[in-house]
Amino acid sequence: MPSIEYGLLGSLRLEVAGCELDLGGARRRGLLARLLADPNRVVPLDRLVDDLWPADPAALPVATATVRSYVSHLRRLVGRDRVRTVPPGYVLVVGPADLDAARFEAMVDRARSPGLAPAEVVALLDRAEGLWRGPALAEFADQAWARPLAERLDRRRVDARADRLDALLAGGRPHDVAAEAAALVQAHPLDERLWGQLLVAHYRSGRQADALRAYERARRTFRDEIGIEPSPRLRALEEAVLRQDPSLDPPAPAPAPASTPAPALALTPTLAPVPTTAPVTTAGAGARGGR
Repeated sequence: MPSIEYGLLGSLRLEVAGCELDLGGARRRGLLARLLADPNRVVPLDRLVDDLWPADPAALPVATATVRSYVSHLRRLVGRDRVRTVPPGYVLVVGPADLDAARFEAMVDRARSPGLAPAEVVALLDRAEGLWRGPALAEFADQAWARPLAERLDRRRVDARADRLDALLAGGRPHDVAAEAAALVQAHPLDERLWGQLLVAHYRSGRQADALRAYERARRTFRDEIGIEPSPRLRALEEAVLRQDPSLDPPAPAPAPASTPAPALALTPTLAPVPTTAPVTTAGAGARGGR
């Protein structure tokens, strides 16, 4: 079968054998995105109809036939073996490296492996960030079925960016962190981890006053937005800055590692293959089968 690549990290994207394909109208695109939201799991036909025609019971008879025609069209694009009929619905078979969201999460998990040098972590997370083309499932943001997955992926992206800032701090690059963290707290003003990284970056750059001003901005933001004070952890960080606590000093440089080949990146996302003999897990309940 030809190589395939699905994209959820931005607008929906399908590439087969290196060529990006036109998926057609909004509901045809929605069908593929909905199946990708539960890769390698049975999505019942009932669920597909409900998700693609929400709050429209009158559309049920026509919608059921329309979904079947959309599935036939998708099979022509990606191959019959990749879109299987498994009662009561359909399964989209997705390999470990076929989906950008799965590759992103595999890289983020790999970057958290113990023993990696800060530069290796930064390189991995830069590759992971490079997969993004916009907000996750951008064109389906108003769909109830897409919202939980989109929010989880967007949150993981913020966490990965914070992991990268930690690696930059560990690698002795506080000036870079200060610039990037300042931009990130503008986009995510209630993320205390990012505020803490901004404080530490300013302090390690020799700008204690800027670190204290950053804390005051965080404090005002939390009070204005959600009516609470910063957490004890962030308050303790401010106190450490005030007393110039040695715990804020940069870590000592690690000894140079022995020259060994770098391990290959193993892409092992949590996408279970569709069994050929055992039943497939069903994503939700449904009465009508696919065809």
